[in-house]
Amino acid sequence: MEPQLRKLGLPTQLQKGVITLYSDFVVCTAGDKLTPDQSRILKLLEKTLATFRVTLIAQWTPERHFEVVGATKTKSKVPRTPTAHKTP
Repeated sequence: MEPQLRKLGLPTQLQKGVITLYSDFVVCTAGDKLTPDQSRILKLLEKTLATFRVTLIAQWTPERHFEVVGATKTKSKVPRTPTAHKTP
């Protein structure tokens, strides 16, 4: 892993088998658009900067009905009250 970090520009060296960063290195700051190299560094260091979530607000039932299963705070064209619609 140390050669990968060094190739990405980090000032690293191996000391007794331990990867050592021998000077400060800023990978990114808040609001930056990340480059592919910055993303690789963060991935190698196991640092996550975002959380991905999916909230189910509607579904198709086995009977081929569309039903709303949860309310959402975002503006959506899906009705907010639970209803069922028959599809053709």
